[in-house]
This record gives sequence, structure tokens and C-alpha cells, in this order.
Amino acid sequence: MNNSSEHSLSPLQISESLSEEKKEITCNMSVEGSSILIAGPSLEIERKDNFVIGALLMFSATVLVTIAHTSEKYVFLGNPKVKSSDFLLFVGVYNLLLNMILCKIYKVDLSIISCRKHNSEDQKKILKARFALAGRVLCGTMNGLVSVYAISQLPLSKSVLIFSLNPICCAILGYFLLKENITKTTILCILGAVIGIYVLTLSKQEDGSSGTLSGYIAAIITIWMTGSVLVFSRYLNLYGAHYTVICMVLGLSNILQTVIISCFCSNFLNFSHYRLIDLLILNIHGMLSAVWIPLMFLAAKYAEASFISPILNIENVFTILIDMFVFGYTFISTDFIGMSILGTCIVIPILKNYFGRE
Repeated sequence: MNNSSEHSLSPLQISESLSEEKKEITCNMSVEGSSILIAGPSLEIERKDNFVIGALLMFSATVLVTIAHTSEKYVFLGNPKVKSSDFLLFVGVYNLLLNMILCKIYKVDLSIISCRKHNSEDQKKILKARFALAGRVLCGTMNGLVSVYAISQLPLSKSVLIFSLNPICCAILGYFLLKENITKTTILCILGAVIGIYVLTLSKQEDGSSGTLSGYIAAIITIWMTGSVLVFSRYLNLYGAHYTVICMVLGLSNILQTVIISCFCSNFLNFSHYRLIDLLILNIHGMLSAVWIPLMFLAAKYAEASFISPILNIENVFTILIDMFVFGYTFISTDFIGMSILGTCIVIPILKNYFGRE
């Protein structure tokens, strides 16, 4: 009976069956760490999105980033001789060494950074992935230094408000480079989050200065770099690049950048200026970076860049809460209103995606 039913299949059914088998074989060939799939507007890509996992990974990364930034603030207040580039070196060392070990343990495919020759079709895909890797590394390493300069040249409220616009830049880049689905809900929630952060900045005490033009330019460059980091991370995830390779190259780039900085800064890495607590925090900062950087990269594996980008803004809420308990900041009504607006605008897209109502 079974044999007769199989032989009675129509040509259309046979064609569909073969098509399904071909899809299954293609999916099975795509293995994490060795896949050669590349992102792009004109290519068919299997996107195994799980927005809840992506949101949780990004939330966890944001918590660690907040802790790291708070530790930086503690060190800068206690010892002005410590520079932001000092932290950059420790980030580079920990990410390079840890991920070199992990690449060896997991036998990760290094074709994206190797000089090995491939056939012409694969070579084109690898070149595109290398371009994305270069963009991810360049934007990731320069972003920190440019943002620190912007903060030094602008009033705090203005710099924070401009930085909160990074989801808009990320959405624009994601739409044009990766054809991400930007819904009305996403746009409204991004704008709503900016309003929430504006309310939060109302409580910031300013010295009356409006800031410098170079500061505003640096702040604008920062938000585009932040958006680019997430878009390039999404691109590399769709390609199938392993997070250890990305973090290893990023760590090496950080180290090279600190070497260049040391050529122009006489007081760079002067250990005689460090207190014991400074060295401890620098090492903790490096270890935390070896966790939050992979978390951010993996978040872009499970969710679109434009979806996870607004979650970064929740750092403003965490910062105020930490300032209350650590630095004696007084919580006022505008803080509560701003935090409520910001939190709501971040949660709504997650719930929308979870219940499939976009």
C-alpha cells in the first residue's frame, strides 16, 4: 500500500519533495563556526531569530557594561592620572588571550582571517565578511575613545541625549544594509525612549556651557559607530562567523591601538601612578569586557540589530540607581518619570515580537 502511494505522486508533489530535501541538506551544511552564508539584501538567508534570547543577552551585556562604566567613574574620581586608554589595553589583553584559547579548544574555523585560498564564489563571500569584520573592529575600538572625547567637550545632559539616538542610526543602517523589518512600533518606541532619556537629563546639573562644535561632531560619530557595531555583528552572525574569532581580532586591535597611543602620550601606562585598587578594577574591567562583548555579538545572532539596539539605553536607568547607592545621588520625580517612559519603550517591542503581533 505504501509503495503504490509513493509511485502515485504527481510531478508537482515530487518537485516539492525534492525542494524540501534540498533545503534540509542546505541547512544541515550550515554549521556554526564554519558556515559560509553571507548577509545581504539580495540573498536568501535562514534567520533563526529568537527575540527573547536576543533581548536577554543584550540586557545581560548592558548590566555588565554599566558595572564597568561605574568602575571607570570610581577610578577617574579617585585617580585622575588614569586614562581611558589604560582600560582599553586591559580590554584588549583579556579578549585576545581568552579567545585564542577558546579558538584552540573548540577548533574554530579561521577561514575569515586566514590567507588560505578558496574557490571564487566562497572567496567573494569571505571578502564581504572580512569587510564586515574590519568595520566591526574599527568601530568597536574607536567608539570608546571618541565617546570619551565627546563627553569631555559637552555638558553631560547633551552628550547622554545625543548618545540615546544610536538606535535610530542602527535602524537606518539595518534597513539599508540588511533589509531589516523596521515597523511603526519600533520607530515610535525609539522616539519614546529618547523622550524618556531627555526627562532623565533634566535633573543633571550643568555649568551653563553649550559645548564645543568638535564635541557635537564626536557625539554624532559615536552614535553612528555604535549602530554600525551592532549591524556588522548581525552581518557576521548571518555569515556564520564564530564569536571567538571576532573577539580575538577585536582584542588584538585594542592592543595595537594602545601601542599607537603610547607613542603620543608620555604618561601612558605609568604604573607608578596606579593605586592597588586601580589595578584591581582595571583587571576586573578587562574580565567583564571578555563577557559583555561576546554577549552583544551573540545577541545579534538571535535578533535584528535594530531590535536589540534600544536595550543599550537602559544603561541610563542602571546608572542612576547605582549613583544613588554608590555616589550619593538624590532620586527625584523626573528620574522616575524618565525611567518609566524609557523602560516602557524598551519592553513593548520585546512583548510585541514575543507574541507575534508586529
